[in-house]
Amino acid sequence: MYSLDYKLQSHRFSIQTGNKKLADLCSPLYPSSRIRHNGRADITYSLKMRTDSVAGTIYEIFVDGKKKYKTNSRSELFSHLEWIVTGNTLSHLQEFFQIHAGAVVKGRKVILLPAGHGSGKTTLTLSLTRNHYRCLSDDIVLIDPKSLMVIPFPRSFRSLLTSSFFPLKRLISHRDTKNTKGKNYKYSILNL
Repeated sequence: MYSLDYKLQSHRFSIQTGNKKLADLCSPLYPSSRIRHNGRADITYSLKMRTDSVAGTIYEIFVDGKKKYKTNSRSELFSHLEWIVTGNTLSHLQEFFQIHAGAVVKGRKVILLPAGHGSGKTTLTLSLTRNHYRCLSDDIVLIDPKSLMVIPFPRSFRSLLTSSFFPLKRLISHRDTKNTKGKNYKYSILNL
């Protein structure tokens, strides 16, 4: 069994699979949030792959042992896994204000980019990273209500390449995919 363990703020989760190829494909998800196995996870996601004589290869996502999603498309598997993980993580992070927005930083100034689904937050965020801004998030921003600090919600832009979001390929370079480089940056929104 292959196990990838993560901690996003106070939420710990594990992605497990018996298939090395699936484990390797999962490794770019939330890269700066990977931790060593500590034996405790709030939620366990299991990925299974099987062959069906009619449908071909079937991929399944289980959350704490309950089947949540089934597809025969590997790219759909990972985009759904990311959304399931993100939704569950946000439900566990009730201690923060959560804003549907991109966020970039230059110096000590944060720019929030609030917008609806599919309106270009990721594209704009990636474009700004190519112009000397550092990405904090392309989709979700966490704000600590006590300190008003913006806390990055890390995500790997490389995982977008496995999705059907092909227009992003030309915007992404190796330099852009590092996100916050594994550091837990916190920025004040008081200086906006």
